[in-house]
Amino acid sequence: ESANVGDDVLVSGSGATPEDKVKIYWDEVDDWDEEDHTGYLEETTAESNGEFEVEITVPEHRGDKVHKVIAYDTETEDTAEASFTINPEVVVSPDTGAPGDTVEVEGTGFSRRSRVDVYFDEDHDEEMDTGERVARAKTNKFGSFEPEEFDVPDLDEDDYEVGAIDDEGYSAKDVFTVTAVVPKPVITLDPIKGRPG
Repeated sequence: ESANVGDDVLVSGSGATPEDKVKIYWDEVDDWDEEDHTGYLEETTAESNGEFEVEITVPEHRGDKVHKVIAYDTETEDTAEASFTINPEVVVSPDTGAPGDTVEVEGTGFSRRSRVDVYFDEDHDEEMDTGERVARAKTNKFGSFEPEEFDVPDLDEDDYEVGAIDDEGYSAKDVFTVTAVVPKPVITLDPIKGRPG
């Protein structure tokens, strides 16, 4: 199973103690650790047949690691786990703009503490590391990078891909629409010369 940071994912299972509590953990059975982003996520009560389901939100974490989603039966202390990976994601905001406008790009789910190069696919060749490099960022220990600003290249009106790739080869794309430059208002006076009054 895989998803992006912040996505809602349904966790379901069976064989739990009927009508007892099931807790869901990320990577480790422990209280939520804000420093490492591991531990308790959600809980639910198993049905009379031992089946359960609960929705979790994927926490901010790195994409270069296989994570574990753990279901813990509070009555028997038995656990069951499933492997989970986080997809890299990049978001350009706003997603439309004219040449010369300043926009931001940010990302999640990349490898930890890695350089990320951001490219504007001006040739529509869908290659991740070609075109104009418009930004460079550095991910934190959770594989995320803070918003980086760049100016929209001087291109024709169209949809273009903005791609980000890190040193380990983890990559993601977003679509950006280049719009026409809005003419600035011009004021003229006629006649140019004249007496006041």
